[in-house]
Amino acid sequence: MPVSPLVAGPVAVVADGDAATGLRLPDGRLLWRWAGTEWVDGMWPWRGLVVVLAGGRSPRARLTGLGAATGAVRWARWLPAGVYGTPVATADSGLAVADGAGGLEVVSLADGAIRWARPGGLAGPLAAAGGLVLAAAATGVPRLTGYDDRNGARRWSFGGLPVNPSLTVVTGQAVATWLFPTPRGTSALAVIDAATGRVRWQFDMGRTVGDAALLTARDARGRPAVLATDSLPGRLWLISLRGGHQRWTAPAPLVAGSAPLMAGPDVVTFQAPHANDVTVGTPPNTAGLSLVSADATTGALRWAHRIPQRVTSPAVLAGPNIVVRDSRQAAGGPNVLLAYRAATGQPAWRLNLPAPASALPVPAAGGLLAQAGYDTAVCAMPP
Repeated sequence: MPVSPLVAGPVAVVADGDAATGLRLPDGRLLWRWAGTEWVDGMWPWRGLVVVLAGGRSPRARLTGLGAATGAVRWARWLPAGVYGTPVATADSGLAVADGAGGLEVVSLADGAIRWARPGGLAGPLAAAGGLVLAAAATGVPRLTGYDDRNGARRWSFGGLPVNPSLTVVTGQAVATWLFPTPRGTSALAVIDAATGRVRWQFDMGRTVGDAALLTARDARGRPAVLATDSLPGRLWLISLRGGHQRWTAPAPLVAGSAPLMAGPDVVTFQAPHANDVTVGTPPNTAGLSLVSADATTGALRWAHRIPQRVTSPAVLAGPNIVVRDSRQAAGGPNVLLAYRAATGQPAWRLNLPAPASALPVPAAGGLLAQAGYDTAVCAMPP
């Protein structure tokens, strides 16, 4: 998957194929270029360093710590078993890595030293919460285990996960996941206490969820909540974190495979045509897609705006704007960035790129850092 650029102080770091490039953020001036031997699969900033994962799926996988200002190699760590899934940064400057042989290890971002390792039995996603690394196991009954992120001591283990679990950190002390099927054959949302591994509550969705996503949100009183989306048949739920009580639910014809976005107190989703698309001055949509914003505390519609069918999910929040990528052919290149005002849904600006923006843009220095193709970086500073 394409790796998004990152910001490390005054430096923008861009992954281009098997290399990483450091650019001065204010003007894009080339500062350094590091060339590896394998494709770059991930990057993480830490205190003046940029840690690059290259060749993650191969026996030549390697983590390299580069000085963000100079690109100088500070340390390197070979990962002979490769990497499974996506590594997760911990709260205490570690990087949790599940390897291709089912093992788990935490590597120090400061110097590449292996802080601790656990052999075998893992084949699922990782998460970090409450000073623990949470890892799913594939041997026997699927389990979720919490390891102390400092020394690897096992704190708890919870059985009953689905075969392919998803983990969403809701707060520093709680993780949401799906448990299914229930005795009724439906899906249930569960919140697990990160400190103890105990299920705080389960909420039966009343159906088997399809292409689902979980987001952190707030209820009408400002208390933590879980926002669940399901594209089949299409629905939104807001569920309180404290007791698992439903605050509201609403139908929403969500586009399968699209990712929702929290824009302050609102949830922004990609939806199929529907009669409630009531952008001021335009008739209801009968074709195309819509970008829809709803009040996450109540479910009330804020606005809906028709967008080109070529727009790809997910959207990015950049200051007051929501930015999406459009694959239409544009003058000078085959990709466009479109921005809409988060408060109203009205168009804000449009930027033609010289090549496809395959990686997600990231907010930077009052603008947006977007990568076009694998050799070009553009730092856009829209008004």
